[in-house]
Amino acid sequence: MSAPARSWWLGRRGPDPAGPQLLLRPVELPVLTETKRRIYRGNVAEALRYAYPIVLEDLQQAYGVQFPAEWTHEEILRLGLPPAAGPLSEFLARFYRLYGPARYAPGATLPPEAGNEAIELLRSIYAFAPMWRLYAWRQPRGLARFLPPRVDASEAVDRGEALPGPEAP
Repeated sequence: MSAPARSWWLGRRGPDPAGPQLLLRPVELPVLTETKRRIYRGNVAEALRYAYPIVLEDLQQAYGVQFPAEWTHEEILRLGLPPAAGPLSEFLARFYRLYGPARYAPGATLPPEAGNEAIELLRSIYAFAPMWRLYAWRQPRGLARFLPPRVDASEAVDRGEALPGPEAP
């Protein structure tokens, strides 16, 4: 008979439980959740009109680029994404091919297969680290949990807030 495993903290520990101790569940991105909700209600075109502009905004924020307002979607696909985006440009081009009929043919109904493809493309687009990091929640650690968030001085001035500092006599 073997001795029970010893822990460095308390000296002994009990037997390991038979089942899993912790079940981690992934959190779905809001844009994907809302797009799926619209698709499952049967409105694929509305789902694409909802998701495509959000994807473009997130791409700009994630990769630090700005698409000029006068650019067409084709120019965005051809010139807008940096080389660091890699295969993301292919996913965006396929997503645009789905979005085009929904955007430019208002009465068009799209088949359910287009909705399934849109969901898979959104998953692929947001699988890239710069994209999912936009929605990642960072929990402060240590004493930072109890302190107010830091305020960048330039952001405070832009918002018109008073900066903390020495009081004038």
